[in-house]
Amino acid sequence: MNKNSLRIKSKFWIAGLILIFATGSLLTWQSYKSSSPTPEPIVQLRDILLLSQTQISSFDPLDAFHEGHIQIVKQVYETLTDVDEHGQCVPLLADKWETTDNKIWRFHLKNNVFFSTSPIFATKAERHLEAADVVYSFQRLLSPESKSLGVAYFRDIAGLDEYRASKQPSLRGVRAISNDVVEFELTQPDAGFFCVVSLPFASIVKQQAVTRLGEDFKLKPIGTGSFLLTSYEPDQRVVLSRNPDFRQGPNEPTNPAVEEVRIQLTRDENAAYAAFSNGATDFLSLDFAGLTRFRQQANVSTAPIVSQPTAKLQFYLFNLKTVAKSKVRHAISAAVNRAKIQELIGDSGLMATSVFPAAIFPELSGKHPALDSTNFKSAHKTTPKRKRLAVLRLVCFNDTLSRAVASRIADDLQAEGYTVKIEAAAFPVLVERLTRGEYDLIQLYWGPLYAEPAHYLGPFLTSQFPPQGNNFNQYSNASFDQRIASAKASSNAATRRKLFLEAQDVLLKDMPLLLLYFENLVRVSDNKFTLPTHPLLYRRYSLAQPQ
Repeated sequence: MNKNSLRIKSKFWIAGLILIFATGSLLTWQSYKSSSPTPEPIVQLRDILLLSQTQISSFDPLDAFHEGHIQIVKQVYETLTDVDEHGQCVPLLADKWETTDNKIWRFHLKNNVFFSTSPIFATKAERHLEAADVVYSFQRLLSPESKSLGVAYFRDIAGLDEYRASKQPSLRGVRAISNDVVEFELTQPDAGFFCVVSLPFASIVKQQAVTRLGEDFKLKPIGTGSFLLTSYEPDQRVVLSRNPDFRQGPNEPTNPAVEEVRIQLTRDENAAYAAFSNGATDFLSLDFAGLTRFRQQANVSTAPIVSQPTAKLQFYLFNLKTVAKSKVRHAISAAVNRAKIQELIGDSGLMATSVFPAAIFPELSGKHPALDSTNFKSAHKTTPKRKRLAVLRLVCFNDTLSRAVASRIADDLQAEGYTVKIEAAAFPVLVERLTRGEYDLIQLYWGPLYAEPAHYLGPFLTSQFPPQGNNFNQYSNASFDQRIASAKASSNAATRRKLFLEAQDVLLKDMPLLLLYFENLVRVSDNKFTLPTHPLLYRRYSLAQPQ
């Protein structure tokens, strides 16, 4: 064998070794890849939030007034008590509570609650929920610097006026009795106070988080809730992720099955509808126009529709200066054909037969005779003719359903001799008409923030004249006020029910409002998740379950 042949064979031999090595390495790598576990896709829920009045600019509980703020705050933070899917006040951060006189309330905190992990905490112990956190949260809410609308709901806390006026360094009506017991002292008895503390404004925060983050705290929330804020793009989206530190155990909220929630933000109804039609969101809430459109679209009409009653009331407020006679107000109310309006609104709502919504107060929501249209003739006969023929300025919202209902009311009143002028106004214009008194009837809505009858009737208390509250037409009746006060002072369920029904009688005898309907929550889904509805319109992502 010559040298050239040997060199050639050597090259082939070396090349063969390289090929064998390379092939073996490739096989080994492929075997490694095939044996490595494939990451499981996360359970992601997609939703869209249609913001009607304002965009989200803060996640601070103090700012939790508009729907968008409230929805996110309820995911990230928690309150001492909560309102469940049946409209009942239930324990949340507080395990139990007691009172002997409805003025001194003690709440016992759960001992397995921690604020979410953050670099601002050096140890887990610093994240533990303490009674001092509750005291701090209420002192912050009610401080002289606070401009939160939540202040109005806690005016009965002892020492509030002195604290708000900077005459006292602390709020004496909220105090820590021990590490896990906090006590509230009220100036007036309130048997429903355990539900007042479920307000989103009263979410519990950690002082360490507020002071260290400063202004950044508004957009970097640290709470005890079942979700964390992962990212936020103003006017576009919010992303939430499941809180790995969220407590588990008996009598605790359900540990979320959903790992991530992606919420689109929009003020454009068409954009919201398109997102659902294109499969970009799992849920879509529909107003009257949206529901009509949905049922006309073949490509989405097979999606299941959920329609559930809520506690949100649509009504017209009388101007008590221009429509001063209660007989005239009764005649106008009785002239409205409620059956026809129910046909008009369909699944979007249920005509009110009581001031109280059945969704949270079924024991109070029986049909009231003042809302029976058969009473119209007797009421109308006692109304002076010149009053009946006066021009009524009716101001309504500018959406499709509001305009249609206003037109229906106008037809009913014109058939009885009234002349009606309708103004369909954008929200800022409607507020201007309201504050200036430029209306005879003006459309408003009222959705309670917690499940307590006294709160629901609150907009008609004398003490709630603006700016202290939202008694916009300044209705006042001492008998009404006294019955509410007596009901708040009583712990007897039968007595409270009697007093609240008597208060309703007084209110509807005076008729400062024209009751319309309670809104239904109408929602469609792509059937990937179940998501319970809530009478206060909260979105409980922690209860969502994959289908």
